[in-house]
Amino acid sequence: MRWRWPPSRGGPICGVQFRVVDGSGNDVARDGTSFGRLLVRGSPSAPAISA
Repeated sequence: MRWRWPPSRGGPICGVQFRVVDGSGNDVARDGTSFGRLLVRGSPSAPAISA
């Protein structure tokens, strides 16, 4: 089975976890219309943040 991603999104990145949360830190619904803050965790993102 191949993943089908809309062109406006990227595909999954190996070693990186991310999620979208609301102002209280709760996950938002994955309905395509909700929005919130993007939280990213993983070693590949650390050099970009500290640079």
